[in-house]
Amino acid sequence: MIYLQMGILILEIGLCILLNNLLKNTLNKKIRYAFVSHYY
Repeated sequence: MIYLQMGILILEIGLCILLNNLLKNTLNKKIRYAFVSHYY
């Protein structure tokens, strides 16, 4: 039972990290695109 809860906790943390990385990547791409389109 304890192992199951630990596994779920680790999975949730992993998902949070992955989602944060994806959001950062998409935001960086949007900012970069806006930056480039602003100059060209």
